[in-house]
Amino acid sequence: MFNPETRPNKTMISRLKEAAPGIGVDLKLISVRNEGELRSGFAGLSRANFDAVFIVDDAFMTANGEGFLQMGMKARLPIFYAYTPLARKGVLLSYATDHPALFHRAAGYVVKILQGAKPGDLPIEQPTKFELVVNLKTAKALGISILQSILLRADEVIR
Repeated sequence: MFNPETRPNKTMISRLKEAAPGIGVDLKLISVRNEGELRSGFAGLSRANFDAVFIVDDAFMTANGEGFLQMGMKARLPIFYAYTPLARKGVLLSYATDHPALFHRAAGYVVKILQGAKPGDLPIEQPTKFELVVNLKTAKALGISILQSILLRADEVIR
């Protein structure tokens, strides 16, 4: 599920389309622009036709996280989402940037600018720290087993 109005999502979708066949995934895209489309998107999902739902991250999806979590559990579908706080609330698996680390690095930029640096002269940086969170409560509720190798790699396991 993705919001086609969010520009970076177009890049993510093209990467997903490229990668899916190579890893044996039958990718079905569901575009969601508003709450009505989110509800109708989930209404058509069932465990019989889908194995899981990957939510492509954006502000709209994060704002509607509680809603899609409820709809996903009702459909008995595991949800994967790149926002760690939602893994603590019920997303099965989250792999995302460490937001506190990003904010800390952003504060460093603010200090440099306040000390006179020109914003245009500062280098663009990419995230360097990511977190893998697995929610075993959700896995148990959905009757899903998580491989031990994934649990060992996880930064946090919710039990």
